[in-house]
Amino acid sequence: MHRVMIVHESWLMREILKSELVKCHCHVVYCASTCLDARIAYRLHKPDIVFVDTTQNANRGQQTIQNILDLDNTAAVIALVHPDGDTAALHALVSGARGFLTISSPADVIQQELNRIAEVNPQSQIIAKTMDMPIAVRIRSVLRMLSGWRTWSRRGVTESL
Repeated sequence: MHRVMIVHESWLMREILKSELVKCHCHVVYCASTCLDARIAYRLHKPDIVFVDTTQNANRGQQTIQNILDLDNTAAVIALVHPDGDTAALHALVSGARGFLTISSPADVIQQELNRIAEVNPQSQIIAKTMDMPIAVRIRSVLRMLSGWRTWSRRGVTESL
């Protein structure tokens, strides 16, 4: 059973995501609505996985991801994005999130992502190496991670970097 924390501005979305996570046999230790609240709660509860909203204000979501990673650079953060949020997913992954889900993801998709995150060793050499790369190289590696999520071609974008 994973211990998770949810960071989302909307109370309704926190409750919807909480119910989906309960279906995935997760224990929601805290639901935060602000970046500061998330920072304090992360220090107190030390959840296994943190779900961060990047849909309403992408910069605030990226800042929350970076704040959590500043507290613990091995934290497993999953960004919540809009179904058409390619750039929000890209920015979240560049900020250090380990994965992303759409807001409307069903329980089985959430379970697949949780299993994928749980299999990854948090102190993996690949993750450490990626975070030490220059930003342009990091964006290329993130674009490779995104391939397959959308059908649009990333070759032109990657080659232009």
